Amino acid sequence: MKILILSPFLPWPLESGGKTRIFNLVKRLVSYRVEIVLLFISNTKIVDEQIEELKTLIPSIKIISLVDRRSIWRKLCYYFLLLFKLDSFCYQSIKKQIKSVIDDENIDIIQYEFLQSAKKLPEKIKIKKFLVVHEIISLKLFREAMTTSSPFKKTILYLKSSLMQFGERASYKKFDFLITMSEVDKSYLQKYFQGPIEIVPNGASSPANEIKKHPRKINQIYIMGWFGNVQNIDSLDYFLKDIYPILKKEKVSLRLAIIGRDLPKKYQELVNINEAKYYEFIESAKLDEILSDSVLLAPLRFAGGTRLKILEAMARGNPVVSTNIGAEGLEVENNKNILLADNPVKFAECIIRLIKEPSLADNLANNAKLLVADEYDWQKITRKQLEIYYNALNYGDFKNN
Repeated sequence: MKILILSPFLPWPLESGGKTRIFNLVKRLVSYRVEIVLLFISNTKIVDEQIEELKTLIPSIKIISLVDRRSIWRKLCYYFLLLFKLDSFCYQSIKKQIKSVIDDENIDIIQYEFLQSAKKLPEKIKIKKFLVVHEIISLKLFREAMTTSSPFKKTILYLKSSLMQFGERASYKKFDFLITMSEVDKSYLQKYFQGPIEIVPNGASSPANEIKKHPRKINQIYIMGWFGNVQNIDSLDYFLKDIYPILKKEKVSLRLAIIGRDLPKKYQELVNINEAKYYEFIESAKLDEILSDSVLLAPLRFAGGTRLKILEAMARGNPVVSTNIGAEGLEVENNKNILLADNPVKFAECIIRLIKEPSLADNLANNAKLLVADEYDWQKITRKQLEIYYNALNYGDFKNN
């Protein structure tokens, strides 16, 4: 079985959820003797050192890079032609290069990661075509519109959501299969796509360290994410302006850490004012040390897909406090393996509970580790992905191979 995975970026280093998902699935797929050709399309300068690092970590994959300089005018032109069902004339150069890779490599399945890549699918290719819907952008924009108080911004976001939904529906029809992150997203997609929709959630590596059996002392709270995503910026803004002042008023003594690339300058200044620690990036080997006895906060007010950073925090043994939307799509249970709250006062109260009740922090962390091991281990998720490929190619039951 030979699979061409097309990504809008190189999945290395692991500084975002999308990169982490692609890397972990590819790394494990090749261990099942699946041949992977990874083709990524970049609109920025390609860093050769990062490609070589990835090849060192996954030696058996073949990596092909293409450059596509995007502009707002090209995007607008695409949507204009899409309106008249003439979008097949767009991105011809990139499509020809992708078609050449399919032919030269004898590909069985092509899998597009992220909806924004779908417009570059070549027409009339006979192999099986998969689209991985990491997030439903139109739904995220709609939810963002509901959170803003500005009538002008709200109108613009509703218009963008409608335009994006139009493009999404057209893109879905180009594929044979959709893969999504959660039952919530699957239910939404079933309204617009008649073919098979499979759920392959995000995951985490099964917890390696032992479950703690003694009360821990929480001394740090942290927010993590790539701040190029507007939902992560909104989440941080919501916490600093609405939740953190309540903790200060209650004289809660905790370190605050902000982790993630591309944090805008004005938020770096807010972090400094609040005497927080900002890490642009933390290597995987150092995460356990830096985040020991910490609580992950996920005060998201709009988002899509399943929340990989929550799963990774659970695998590390960090208790998690989240909004319901922040944990949407995960099989979590409030007060058992996570704390959920949807307003600033209750969110702050959850954090305070974890400080005052060490046994609660232990129980949440230990139950969350069990959840990750049972439902979200990357190895189990990879096998689910393989079963889908086997069924698509009529290879029989993967479990018997």
